[in-house]
Amino acid sequence: MGTARVQESSESLELLLRSVAACFDAESARRLREMEFPVALQARVDALAGLANEGAISEEELSEYQAILDFTDLIDGLRARLAR
Repeated sequence: MGTARVQESSESLELLLRSVAACFDAESARRLREMEFPVALQARVDALAGLANEGAISEEELSEYQAILDFTDLIDGLRARLAR
């Protein structure tokens, strides 16, 4: 992906995060910032990461792993935006 495309993608994500963050009241924002992911989810991510590192991950597992990582990246970005 070219530098200009990465910049556009980054700007688009920031616009999306700003729009979503505006929907949160103070209490909801606090609760999202303090939310912890379930232990079972972390265990699954660890297992999938292990499979990926070993080169033994299936296409289905890779898809699941990427979806979890994408979602947690979105949540982290939203948390950062709410902290501003």
